[in-house]
Amino acid sequence: MDINVTKDGGVIRLKVTGEFNIYSAADIKARLMELLSECHKMELDLEGVIEIDTSGVQLLLLAKREADMLGKDFRLSACGDSVGSAMTLYNLKDFFRIQ
Repeated sequence: MDINVTKDGGVIRLKVTGEFNIYSAADIKARLMELLSECHKMELDLEGVIEIDTSGVQLLLLAKREADMLGKDFRLSACGDSVGSAMTLYNLKDFFRIQ
């Protein structure tokens, strides 16, 4: 799992590649929560995620909920096949505004 972070004013963009699963969720959670406090908008590019499991999906739901509670914008800007399939399976495409 690799996370590339870019900051542009109050917008933070994360490009996540590799596996987004139970083995990497704790590390990703800490990083997401830390960065969420530093921005007004967060965009996750998940195009390079080759595997996502239930833990990864739960983490995305947590991040979205936290962002909503803080009045911040949280978006998935790109999803690869793995993430897209998971979002379809869990009926979350509308929730995350994925087309």
